[in-house]
Amino acid sequence: MTTILEDVLSQPVSVTQRNKSSTVTKGQALILVLMNQATKGNRRYTDALITLTDKIGRLVEVPEDERPPHGIMLVPGKARSTEEFERLRDEMEAERAARDKEYANSQNAIETNRPRRNIQRRDKQIS
Repeated sequence: MTTILEDVLSQPVSVTQRNKSSTVTKGQALILVLMNQATKGNRRYTDALITLTDKIGRLVEVPEDERPPHGIMLVPGKARSTEEFERLRDEMEAERAARDKEYANSQNAIETNRPRRNIQRRDKQIS
Protein backbone atom coordinates (compact mmCIF):
# COMPACT_ATOMS: atom_id res chain seq x y z
CA MET A 1 0.00 0.00 0.00
CA THR A 2 2.81 2.43 0.80
CA THR A 3 4.48 1.79 -2.57
CA ILE A 4 1.21 2.65 -4.36
CA LEU A 5 0.94 5.85 -2.32
CA GLU A 6 4.58 6.72 -3.05
CA ASP A 7 3.97 6.14 -6.76
CA VAL A 8 0.89 8.37 -6.81
CA LEU A 9 2.49 11.14 -4.75
CA SER A 10 5.57 11.16 -7.00
CA GLN A 11 3.53 11.68 -10.21
CA PRO A 12 4.01 15.10 -11.81
CA VAL A 13 1.22 17.67 -11.85
CA SER A 14 1.04 21.21 -13.20
CA VAL A 15 0.52 23.93 -10.58
CA THR A 16 -0.16 27.64 -11.11
CA GLN A 17 0.96 30.07 -8.42
CA ARG A 18 0.96 33.84 -8.89
CA ASN A 19 0.28 33.43 -12.61
CA LYS A 20 3.30 31.15 -12.99
CA SER A 21 2.91 27.54 -14.03
CA SER A 22 5.30 24.92 -12.76
CA THR A 23 5.48 21.15 -12.52
CA VAL A 24 5.73 19.56 -9.10
CA THR A 25 4.89 16.15 -7.69
CA LYS A 26 1.40 15.47 -6.37
CA GLY A 27 2.87 15.16 -2.89
CA GLN A 28 4.44 18.61 -3.16
CA ALA A 29 1.16 20.02 -4.54
CA LEU A 30 -0.74 18.50 -1.62
CA ILE A 31 1.61 20.09 0.89
CA LEU A 32 1.43 23.45 -0.92
CA VAL A 33 -2.37 23.43 -0.72
CA LEU A 34 -2.28 22.44 2.95
CA MET A 35 0.26 25.15 3.74
CA ASN A 36 -1.63 27.85 1.82
CA GLN A 37 -4.96 27.05 3.46
CA ALA A 38 -3.40 26.64 6.92
CA THR A 39 -1.68 30.03 6.70
CA LYS A 40 -5.04 31.57 5.78
CA GLY A 41 -6.34 30.36 9.14
CA ASN A 42 -8.37 27.38 7.98
CA ARG A 43 -8.41 25.17 11.07
CA ARG A 44 -9.20 21.92 9.20
CA TYR A 45 -6.16 22.35 6.96
CA THR A 46 -4.00 23.28 9.94
CA ASP A 47 -5.07 20.10 11.75
CA ALA A 48 -4.49 18.05 8.59
CA LEU A 49 -1.02 19.57 8.18
CA ILE A 50 -0.09 18.84 11.79
CA THR A 51 -1.35 15.25 11.47
CA LEU A 52 0.52 14.77 8.20
CA THR A 53 3.81 16.10 9.57
CA ASP A 54 3.43 13.89 12.64
CA LYS A 55 2.84 10.82 10.49
CA ILE A 56 5.67 11.68 8.10
CA GLY A 57 7.97 11.96 11.07
CA ARG A 58 6.99 8.44 12.12
CA LEU A 59 7.38 7.04 8.60
CA VAL A 60 10.90 8.31 8.04
CA GLU A 61 13.44 5.62 8.78
CA VAL A 62 15.92 6.92 11.35
CA PRO A 63 19.38 5.31 11.26
CA GLU A 64 20.05 2.97 14.19
CA ASP A 65 22.84 5.11 15.67
CA GLU A 66 20.56 8.21 15.72
CA ARG A 67 17.60 6.52 17.42
CA PRO A 68 16.84 7.41 21.03
CA PRO A 69 17.20 4.66 23.64
CA HIS A 70 14.14 2.45 24.01
CA GLY A 71 12.10 1.63 27.05
CA ILE A 72 12.44 4.52 29.47
CA MET A 73 12.57 8.27 29.47
CA LEU A 74 15.09 9.83 31.82
CA VAL A 75 13.71 12.87 33.60
CA PRO A 76 16.22 15.60 34.50
CA GLY A 77 16.79 15.75 38.22
CA LYS A 78 15.51 12.22 38.84
CA ALA A 79 17.87 9.70 37.23
CA ARG A 80 21.07 10.21 35.28
CA SER A 81 21.30 6.71 33.81
CA THR A 82 19.28 3.61 33.12
CA GLU A 83 20.90 1.87 36.08
CA GLU A 84 20.00 4.71 38.44
CA PHE A 85 16.45 4.71 37.09
CA GLU A 86 16.12 0.97 37.70
CA ARG A 87 17.51 1.33 41.23
CA LEU A 88 15.07 4.15 42.01
CA ARG A 89 12.19 2.16 40.51
CA ASP A 90 13.05 -0.87 42.65
CA GLU A 91 13.24 1.30 45.77
CA MET A 92 9.85 2.84 45.01
CA GLU A 93 8.29 -0.58 44.43
CA ALA A 94 9.71 -1.85 47.73
CA GLU A 95 8.35 1.23 49.56
CA ARG A 96 4.94 0.75 47.93
CA ALA A 97 4.87 -2.92 48.92
CA ALA A 98 5.79 -2.01 52.51
CA ARG A 99 3.02 0.64 52.64
CA ASP A 100 0.49 -1.82 51.21
CA LYS A 101 1.48 -4.45 53.79
CA GLU A 102 1.30 -1.90 56.63
CA TYR A 103 -2.14 -0.77 55.45
CA ALA A 104 -3.40 -4.37 55.25
CA ASN A 105 -2.08 -5.04 58.77
CA SER A 106 -3.78 -1.92 60.11
CA GLN A 107 -7.08 -2.96 58.52
CA ASN A 108 -6.78 -6.41 60.11
CA ALA A 109 -6.05 -4.82 63.51
CA ILE A 110 -9.12 -2.62 63.19
CA GLU A 111 -11.28 -5.62 62.34
CA THR A 112 -10.00 -7.73 65.25
CA ASN A 113 -10.34 -4.89 67.79
CA ARG A 114 -13.78 -3.81 66.70
CA PRO A 115 -16.40 -4.79 69.26
CA ARG A 116 -18.99 -7.15 67.90
CA ARG A 117 -22.52 -6.01 68.37
CA ASN A 118 -24.96 -8.73 68.99
CA ILE A 119 -28.26 -7.45 67.76
CA GLN A 120 -31.25 -9.39 68.84
CA ARG A 121 -34.48 -8.86 67.12
CA ARG A 122 -37.56 -8.71 69.17
CA ASP A 123 -40.82 -9.28 67.45
CA LYS A 124 -43.74 -7.46 68.90
CA GLN A 125 -46.81 -9.44 69.32
CA ILE A 126 -50.07 -7.78 68.51
CA SER A 127 -52.86 -8.88 70.74
